[in-house]
Amino acid sequence: MPTDLGCVPRDLFGKTMKDALAGLKLGEYGKPAESPWGFHVFRREAVTDADVLNVLKADYMGQCREQAAKDALNEAKIEEMDAPPPGAPPKTQ
Repeated sequence: MPTDLGCVPRDLFGKTMKDALAGLKLGEYGKPAESPWGFHVFRREAVTDADVLNVLKADYMGQCREQAAKDALNEAKIEEMDAPPPGAPPKTQ
């Protein structure tokens, strides 16, 4: 079943995708290429301003999530309890 990946980095599928796209002109289809996820046929398309904006948004959101996770980890307080919570197995030494 065909899937439109949209605008993705050339190395998304590693060397497989880079080799399949090498030398393709706009609108051309490449030869079938195998990756760990199966077989793929790539088509080279023009990159639009919307494509660039979507890639930049995704990258920015990824950086925001990563920073939020780091902040949460740095602010986390872990306290050891003297007694185990109800229903927990007894602490062994």
